[in-house]
Order: sequence, then structure tokens, then C-alpha cells
Amino acid sequence: MESSVSSTDELRALGLAPLWRQTPEFLPTGPRPGLVTAWHFARDVRPALLRTAETVSMEEAERRVLLLCADDADGFPRTTPTMVAGMQLLLPGETAPAHRHTPAALRVMVEGTGVVTIVDGERTEMSPGDVVLTPSCTWHEHAADASAGPVIWLDGLDLPLVRFLEAVFFEQTERHQTVTRSSSGAAPGPAHALVRTADAARERPYSPVVNYPWRLVSQALDALAEERGDAMVSTSYLNPSSGGPVMPTLDCTAHRVAPGGAGTFSRSTVSRVVHVAEGDIGVITAAGRIDLGTKDVAVLPSWTDVELRNDEIAPAKLISFSDEPVLRSLGLFRTTWAPAAART
Repeated sequence: MESSVSSTDELRALGLAPLWRQTPEFLPTGPRPGLVTAWHFARDVRPALLRTAETVSMEEAERRVLLLCADDADGFPRTTPTMVAGMQLLLPGETAPAHRHTPAALRVMVEGTGVVTIVDGERTEMSPGDVVLTPSCTWHEHAADASAGPVIWLDGLDLPLVRFLEAVFFEQTERHQTVTRSSSGAAPGPAHALVRTADAARERPYSPVVNYPWRLVSQALDALAEERGDAMVSTSYLNPSSGGPVMPTLDCTAHRVAPGGAGTFSRSTVSRVVHVAEGDIGVITAAGRIDLGTKDVAVLPSWTDVELRNDEIAPAKLISFSDEPVLRSLGLFRTTWAPAAART
């Protein structure tokens, strides 16, 4: 006769686990609303970055970055389950050497001038508000002008996702890239797409545009707001070769909230990181309100209704990036869910 069902310890020793004894966390009925986490640039992040520069050299750090940690339950800092953000600092005359990796990254310039990024041979100058792409496996390096002040930008990467998939590869070199072309931030419009259609980059799954300049995006937001008259308007950063998101795992969007106006992000399975490029904004959820100023950053977790309220007399403009392309490509993008018993 067969013995009775083995104990959990006996099963574990065999590399087995009884599904019926797993907690509801193993297969929950749905996502739980999360809490907004915010990082205040002028009050906290900038002073902390400058303090690290007093003791941590670029030779030691290679990239002097402070990660924005909303969750490190497994010992790995991350900003959302799929993305990690951080603030990076270069002092005058410093360089960050060339490297590449499978995680895709984008950068939002926050403070300073006189900094250059080279991506696969394309050199671009970064100005506050510019979004610069360093897609998966592209070589990238940075250099700050010796005569300029400190430069700081916001990094966003899909590293937690790629790490979970066990697909992280990293390579670095001591050699500088050969600059083959330069751009000061080409407009991501039809003319640029037309120029690039003959380029090999058109066959790549990411945008051929390296730098999306804030001056053009900000103008587009103002024009859209005037045209529509809505309290909140948004415009997506697009891959001009495909009309889709800038990268397969990360998208980027700019938003404008009119003075005295408000807009919403209805709950969905998408997680967002939001940077305030201009103005002040209140982030309101069921848990309360968090006020953000210029250059502050917040994470808007999935499955959470969020209201953005502008109580000031000037428009508020924000740049956000999210994991929406991943969820859509996997068929996991949701904004509603009704249990079977509630359906008609």
C-alpha cells in the first residue's frame, strides 16, 4: 500500500511543493493598489548626490548614481517591479566610460549644461528636460565640460525585468567611441523619419532618435493644450520608424496640467515613474496627497487611481516613463477586471 501524503519538508527535499498549500499570494485575485513614493530633488536628492561626490570618485563608482528605491524586499533595489530609476551626477571635467548592456535605458536631463552623451557613435548635447535614449546593447558614454557646473540627470532602466528573465549581459571598454555623427536633439517628426529610413537603425526595434529635445516637446504640449482646451494633455515620444514606443520595454510620455486644472491616471497594470520638468503638482490617491516641485520624482504604482492637481498659476509639465509596452506585447495590459460572478 502507498504511504500517506508526504510532509511539506519531505516534498521540499525532492524539489516538490504542494500547490494546495500555497498562500493566496501565489495566485492572488488581482493586483493590490500601491502607494505613491516620492523623492524631492532640491531638499534631499541633490544634496545627497553632492555629498557622495566628496568621497566617491568616478574611478571607484564608474557611474555615480543614487537609485530611487521604493522596494528592496529581495535585496535588489528597484523603483517598480519592472523598472529602476536613479539620479546620476557628473562634476566638471568628469567622464563616465563607455559600456553597454542588455537592459534598455533612457535619461531625462535634470540640471546643468555642457554635458555630452555618445550613443553608438552619435554625439548629442543634453539640456534640461531632454530625453536621451540608450537602447539595449548600445554603447554609451558621458562627458561633462570642465568649465560647467555639476550636471545631474534621471536614469530609467528596465533592469529588474531583464534581471528576472535572467537575460542581463554587461560589457565595458576603456576606449572612447569614434564619433560618426552629431545631433543637438533632432525633432522626432516626419522629416527626421524620412532621413532615417535608409539607415540600418530602421531595422532595430527601438527609435533611431537619440535625443528628444525638451524645447520641442514643451512647445508641442502648449500647442496641444491650446487646440483642445483640456485641463490635462499628454503626448507620446514615438519611434518615427514604427509609430510605436521608443523602445520595446519602455515608453515615454510628456504631460501638461493647466493652472487650476487636474488630470487622472486611471488604474491599470502599468507602473509609471514621473519627473516634474516644470512647475508644481499635487499627486492625489486614496491614501492622501503628495506635493511635488520642479525636478522632483514620484513612482505611480500599478492598479492605483491617481489624480494630478495643479493649484498654481503656471502650467505644470511632467515627463513619465512606464512599462506599458511590455504589458501590451504580452497581452497583460488591463484597466478593469470583473470576477466571473459579477459579469452579465
